[in-house]
Amino acid sequence: MKFKILWISLIIIVFLFPSICFSGQPDSNTWEYFDNNWYYNKTSISKSADIISVWVYRNVTNDKRKERIEIVKKYDLEKSKKYQNFDHYLVLLHKHLKP
Repeated sequence: MKFKILWISLIIIVFLFPSICFSGQPDSNTWEYFDNNWYYNKTSISKSADIISVWVYRNVTNDKRKERIEIVKKYDLEKSKKYQNFDHYLVLLHKHLKP
């Protein structure tokens, strides 16, 4: 159940806050494979009293890139051109821990 909640939260955050930060496959010294082409940064996991934070990374397929371009093109043609090189998401995920 907790895994399902984490996964759903991750999907929502990724689609709301995509970021184009660096290209190529993630460095295996830093990024650990998680599931379905998702990776987490094993060197940046932090925990406070009730929140755990971790950076996650996912490669973007050609179909998803084209989909994103079409979405952005509807409201900003110039901005949509920047997505031609869109190849991954990089997101900081925060998860509240319940007692």
